[in-house]
Formats: sequence, C-alpha cells, structure tokens
Amino acid sequence: MDVEVNYFKKLDRKMVRGKVFCADGKFRQGTVILEDNEIVDVDFSLADLNGGIIVPTKYILPGLIDIHMHGANGIDGSVASIDDLVRLDKYEREHGVVSYLLATMTLPLEQIDDVCQNIAGAMASGEVFGLRGAYIEGPFINKNKCGAQNSENALIPSEENADKLISIIDKCRRVRCVALAPELGGSEQLIRTLSDKGVIVSIAHTEADYNQAIAGFEAGASQVTHLYNAMSSFNHRNPGVVGAAFDKSKYVELIADGYHVNDAVVRSTFAMFGDDRVILVSDSTMATGLDEGNYWLGDNEIIVKGNKAVLKDDEKVLAGSASNLFDCMVSAIKMGVDPAKAVKAATINPAKRLNIDMMYGSIEKGKMPGLIVTNDKWEIEQVIL
Repeated sequence: MDVEVNYFKKLDRKMVRGKVFCADGKFRQGTVILEDNEIVDVDFSLADLNGGIIVPTKYILPGLIDIHMHGANGIDGSVASIDDLVRLDKYEREHGVVSYLLATMTLPLEQIDDVCQNIAGAMASGEVFGLRGAYIEGPFINKNKCGAQNSENALIPSEENADKLISIIDKCRRVRCVALAPELGGSEQLIRTLSDKGVIVSIAHTEADYNQAIAGFEAGASQVTHLYNAMSSFNHRNPGVVGAAFDKSKYVELIADGYHVNDAVVRSTFAMFGDDRVILVSDSTMATGLDEGNYWLGDNEIIVKGNKAVLKDDEKVLAGSASNLFDCMVSAIKMGVDPAKAVKAATINPAKRLNIDMMYGSIEKGKMPGLIVTNDKWEIEQVIL
C-alpha cells in the first residue's frame, strides 16, 4: 500500500490520534500534538475539538531504531559514498527508521577505516539525519563462524592489529559498536580498551563456550550480535554464548525476518530474556526494498529470492536480510510476540542502548517527532518526520 510521508516543518502544528505507544511500553488511546519540531503534548482525554469522544483505531509508534544494518535500496554501506549515504538515510527514515548504526563487513582494516571516514563525513554533512555512527563487525571473528563474512579478512586481535583498530576509532570518533569473538587471543584486553572508550562491544561470529563468553562479558562486552546466528549453539549441557548472555543480563540482537530464527525461538527469546533486553535488528543488505536478484554484501555476491538473502557461492549460508526493521518488527508480531513488546524491542530498547532515549524511542512531551501511523493490520499509512 502507498505510504504518506510528511516532512515536519518548524512552526507546523499537527495532531495525530490513535493508540499511542508510551514510555512504559504500553499502548493508550490519545492524541499526539506536534509543533516546532517536537512533541509538545500527548493528550489521553480522547475528546475531539467538538467535545465528543473519539475511539482511535490506528497505532501511533515512535520512529524505529536499527542498531545493526548494512544497507538498503541498492546501497551497500561498505562501499557507499557520502551521496549514497544521503540516499540511504532518506530510504530508512521514509520507512520509519529514524536512527540507525551502519555496519561494516569483515574487511581489511584499511577499508574499514575508509568506511568509518565516510560515515563520519556523512554525519557532518548536514544532509544525513538518522545515522548515529558506525558498527564495526569484524575483522576479529572466528574463521569457523564467519557466516557471510569473508574468512580471508578475519584477523586475530594481536597487539598490532588491535592498535590499528583503536587508531581507526580514535580518528573517526563515530564508532559506536565493535563486534568480535571473545575466545581469540587478545580479545579480552581489546574488550577492556574499547569499553573504557565508551564503545559498545558485542559478541559475534564466535565458537566461545559458556566460560569464554562469561569472560568476555566480565571484560566489558555488553551485547550479543544476531543471537543464535554464527555462534556456539544453546545446548542443555553447553549453553554457550546464549546461556552466558542470559546469566549476565546482557542485550541481545534478534533478526525476526522469518529466516534467521524460527518463530518458536523468537517467542521463547522474548520469554527468556524479557522485553527489556531484546533488540530487534534488520541486518539489512543493499537488496532491501528492491526486487529479487543478485547483489553485493561487502565483497561477497549474494542472491535474493523473496526476502531471503544467501551467498551466491553457498546458498545454504544466509547473507544478512532483505527486510527493513519495520518489516522485521511486524514479522515478530505475526510470529506471536506481543505487539507492545515487539515495538519496544525496536524503539525503547535500542534508544537506551545508544543513550538517545532522552529524544527518541517513545512518544512523550519534548521528544523529537518521527512518528509511524499504522492501521490495525500493522501496515504503515503515514510517516511523520
């Protein structure tokens, strides 16, 4: 269906009525009043201007926050120019994603440096509004759990390699997250260094057992990248990364696109970790928003059929997704996740993770606009930016 996109202008005044997603993670019928580029009030009296009572049938959601995506709309973040990132930003915002991190692939450190510099340049351009920083996925990953990452570019975090990464981060000043395997020699020291710099460390592409994952968390890692995928399995005798993340109360990313994680496991993950710790992510590729066909993810060619993305050289290996975050959130709802919990996992939780919850993540007085209006079938009817 067609989506109406309204770019909110300063001094505009707009009222939107519906089931409003509130800061406590619940829906309440009310009216959102926007003016001067912010939410100036949320009225739950349900009275219209003529004194009658309204019963809204639409949902009003805050803009979504995708902390792990690689591209969309024909744009691969690993090779994108600043102009490309401007176009990517427009696509994301017009599909309800008001904030996001752009992830690299496992590339040579020199190329990762280039990607980070482009991200920093785009953020400074004044033409990109939703990009909140870089998410470096690799190169310090386990070669046996590369998934769609290029194993030839995987490195051990030796002192020399770690110093190169730190130099990239210090120069860019826009890196928000680094994903790595904690069992590799040198990882624990690197985790400590990154954590001390305020960089989120996420466990990823790993064969770590429970004890190794616990050590990584105790060193400062605070998140798990695309839970269940490219990591040690959750077994009743060997709980691995999943069990360690549960015991240490860490955030977990979850891709609910219908391919990466079975429906029952999506439901059980919300039950196991609770709705405060699950963060829905898209892991989207340049194929998102486009037709079936052949595309690129970093230096790997991928094939997209339906919304499923796989490596061309090995179609058994998933290669990111071809779904944006809104579609992944709706997919989780259709899998049986409570709608309020699914929305929270795509708004409040990632906003807190990025420390931007004072301005984004829920609908409250003083917060930024960026609203999604859907019908009762969870189809977007309007995006207000």
